[in-house]
Amino acid sequence: MPFHRLDDRIRELCSQVAASDDTNFAGVLSELRSAMREHIQHLRKMAVQQLAEESERTTQILGE
Repeated sequence: MPFHRLDDRIRELCSQVAASDDTNFAGVLSELRSAMREHIQHLRKMAVQQLAEESERTTQILGE
């Protein structure tokens, strides 16, 4: 089942980790770590973009 949102994927993987046994725990945990890294990268990009936009607005206000 494909997940359209990364948040949904992370929630599902958390549930799978909680319900996993010794045979599949490491694999599911690895997928969860990967999804969390992807989420962190996305958040970092959003933060940089937001800071750049705010800096641009401040520059425009002060420059006028």
